Amino acid sequence: MPNPAGGTFVKIYYDASPPLADVIRANERLKTTVRAGFVKPLVYSSRRLVQ
Repeated sequence: MPNPAGGTFVKIYYDASPPLADVIRANERLKTTVRAGFVKPLVYSSRRLVQ
């Protein structure tokens, strides 16, 4: 990664994502919250960008 800040972000992402995914996977309320607050807006925005 040519940008040091980008490399740091990627490292943190790869270190933090698996344990965070495990926590989300184990908690139904958290899954619903993540879907409503992150996944659905991301899908909506992506669809708007491609139209």
